[in-house]
Amino acid sequence: MRLSAVALVLLALVLPGRAGAWSWPVDGPVLRPFSFDPAHPYASGQHRGVDLGAPTGAPVAAPAAGVVSFAGDVPTNGLSVTIRTADGYSATLVHLGSIAVHAGESVAEGALAGTIGPSGTPELDVPYVHVGIRRTDDPNGYLDPLSFFPARAEAVPAPPPTLGGGDPLPEPAPAAPATTESPPAATPRRQRSRRRRPASSRRRPRRMHPPGPRALRPRRRPQTHRRRRPRSSSLRRTALRRP
Repeated sequence: MRLSAVALVLLALVLPGRAGAWSWPVDGPVLRPFSFDPAHPYASGQHRGVDLGAPTGAPVAAPAAGVVSFAGDVPTNGLSVTIRTADGYSATLVHLGSIAVHAGESVAEGALAGTIGPSGTPELDVPYVHVGIRRTDDPNGYLDPLSFFPARAEAVPAPPPTLGGGDPLPEPAPAAPATTESPPAATPRRQRSRRRRPASSRRRPRRMHPPGPRALRPRRRPQTHRRRRPRSSSLRRTALRRP
């Protein structure tokens, strides 16, 4: 009996309590899940809550009933609201666009707490709200918010269309695959047989005659026109003619 009582106490300490009711703050999808290691609370790459997507300006409800312990602007988280529950948990809504409550106010589950932002320094490019839940007496006692929220019902597929409220329309028959006829194969052209000419009818190579004696003569160099020197007799004549 003592062992069973000790086991129940340990289970109560490990598992989060469900004394109060919890609900989803928005109806949007989970954009980023919870990722936290209590043994290494300050390790990089951790996510101490969940990011829920919703349109900008959509209402954000209080996830649980309690007292607002903080409502204001934080440099990085932007507009934030923290609600302390009666069973010892603190739920925080971060990156709000506006705040509809003030510190010290008692809020009911599902009451309007603010609207979708963003504000501060958001980590995603789409509008969303960050929800974090931890034990109030433990600064690093963060827990997965999805373990507190109720399970969502799966969407029921829409019925098939009907004709005037009667039987549903029959599904169209699958179209038969189109057959493509291949073009007729081209008939090969008849190759002509190349007859070999007899040796007598073949062309003989042209003989190259040796160059004649005229072609072998050395070419004369072109003569340059030189000024002709006067003869001695002409010099004498010119000398006699002078007075």
